[in-house]
Amino acid sequence: MFAYEYIRDRIDPMRPDLKGRMGQLAFQVAARRLATETLDLQEEVIFLATAGSVYTQIYTPDVDWRVALYIFKAEYQKPDGHYHPLPLFNQDALRDLTKHTHNDSGDMKGYTSVDGNFWPNRPPAIDTQIRAWVAYKPIGDFDEVDFGPDYEDALIQGALAHLLRLPGEHRDPQGAETAEVRFESECSHLRGINLIGDVGYSRASEKPRKHHFGGAMRSNMLRY
Repeated sequence: MFAYEYIRDRIDPMRPDLKGRMGQLAFQVAARRLATETLDLQEEVIFLATAGSVYTQIYTPDVDWRVALYIFKAEYQKPDGHYHPLPLFNQDALRDLTKHTHNDSGDMKGYTSVDGNFWPNRPPAIDTQIRAWVAYKPIGDFDEVDFGPDYEDALIQGALAHLLRLPGEHRDPQGAETAEVRFESECSHLRGINLIGDVGYSRASEKPRKHHFGGAMRSNMLRY
């Protein structure tokens, strides 16, 4: 867990003309942007897909104070209590091939993550419990977020990019632009290290292994 208090002394002094909680609000803006860019705030969520529902919203924002960004994997609970995995249909090459002509309720064969919502294929015939691994961003008012220490510089630069743009005596558009470039660079770096790609491979993976004689035809093949 990373708290605003840890980096407050590196943010607030940059805008002595601003009073109150402006530094904390800038921290919140940076945390939400960082979560969206890296998808690195993740947790296991159990929710109910009601019978015949075309899609299900993972969180209730004004209760959970978070919004789902992406569903990495999901399983549905069978009547015997065991969970069965559901294939992810987000890849464009598969999406059109996995739609039913008539989307009647029935057995779920897979799902698609659309703006963080769970879209089953098909809609469940009965109320079904789903267990999913979800990326989210925090909303509302908070002073700590579940990032590790590697995210400190990104949070600081993101906060400064917002704070230095605000009107006031010490407004610094050039400094804000510099912080924005650093923030985007940090996001790219963190994505490369930590984010698991949409189809289940690490973006910072090892050199692809050879699959054919000479290793040319499938040297860039994704490995699951």
